This record gives sequence, C-alpha cells and structure tokens, in this order.
Amino acid sequence: MKKLIITLITLCIALSANAQFYVGGGLRFSSNAENDLTTFSFTPELGYNLSDSFAVGSAFVFSSRSVDSYSTGTVSFKPYARYTFAELGIVRFFVDGAVTLTKPKNGDGSWEIGAYPGIAIPVNERLSFVAHIGQLSYNSSSVFTLAVDNSVSAGLFFHF
Repeated sequence: MKKLIITLITLCIALSANAQFYVGGGLRFSSNAENDLTTFSFTPELGYNLSDSFAVGSAFVFSSRSVDSYSTGTVSFKPYARYTFAELGIVRFFVDGAVTLTKPKNGDGSWEIGAYPGIAIPVNERLSFVAHIGQLSYNSSSVFTLAVDNSVSAGLFFHF
C-alpha cells in the first residue's frame, strides 16, 4: 500500500512539474422573440493541454430555458477532446469533440455527440478568451443538427 501511495504522489508531482492545466467557464445566452424562447447557460470547465494542439477536459453545463411562461432547467456533463487545427496571429481555431449527458429537472436524461468549433485568444500568459459558435451533432432523439446560430458562448480561462 505504501508503494502505491508513493507511486501516485510521484506521478502527481511529475505531471504538475510542467502543468498545463486550465480552468474557466463560459456563459451562453440566446433569445428568439418569434417563439418567445430564452436560453441561458453557465459552463464551468477544467482541462489539461497534452500538447500545443491537443487537450482533454470536461465541463458541467447548467442551463435554464423558458418558452412563454414555462421554464425548465438542466444539468449536463460534457467530457471533450479539443484539437487546435490552425493559428492566425494570436487567434487559435479549434474544435471540441464531445459527448454530452444531460439530465433535466423533470423527465428522462439524454445524450448528444458532436463537434463544436471555437476560437481562443490569449489575453496574457495565463489568461485567454474562448468562444464557441455552432455545432454539428447527433442526439438520443435521433436528431442530426448542423447549426450556426445566434447563441455564442464566451468565457475566460486561467492556465496554470
């Protein structure tokens, strides 16, 4: 047992010596006056940069959606792999491949698998601005979605 604990501690120290962890979150708001639909979500996130172009992480998505006078909330868990495919100056273009598991306040859970494009712009050495727009996804309701819409998520990330 001692050897296992010492091995785990040594592994943690080795991984954190050149740590590339990041923590942050985003906000998303969308509104459609035609359908009287409003959606708001908050997404805290934690990840690890494996290289300059590949990262893994997970996010929790807390959402609220209201249509007319009815409103509902959901909680989602969203593990992802992020691939940065291009850089233009300081702007990094990436796509997140993710599986989203969602549980509404009332009702059955659902899942979605998809690709979510985004950009990252460093503010300084430790802070970056990240935004997502659009998606290409398939969900448990057998719905295929290709969307670039008015619901942009934006957030800040702190890099350790």
